[in-house]
Amino acid sequence: GVAFSPDGKQVAVSGSDGSVVVADAGTGAAVRKWNPGKGAVDGLEFTRAGAKVVFGSHEPDAAVGLLDPKTDEAEVIRVPRSVHHLAVSDRVLAAIGDDFAIRLWDLADPAR
Repeated sequence: GVAFSPDGKQVAVSGSDGSVVVADAGTGAAVRKWNPGKGAVDGLEFTRAGAKVVFGSHEPDAAVGLLDPKTDEAEVIRVPRSVHHLAVSDRVLAAIGDDFAIRLWDLADPAR
């Protein structure tokens, strides 16, 4: 997947190796790189405020995650099936995967 930050200054890209890279959109220089699991990362978006990158990944390490390019912090939540699509509002992350179940997380407290 690929996604631009709301201000257009950063671009996030994901790979089939499970990596997520945030780069400077002007120079292409990597700002941060994460390897949150072994499954390919499919869904990828910045939050509306642009503070975090959210992702969804495939099995064997199916997960959704919130990545902070400024601090390098990552919060990864394992899910039972591969995640293919994401949608992000100001407060909620929605994901859908192989089982067609829609899962919702409160961005203020993703563990809920």
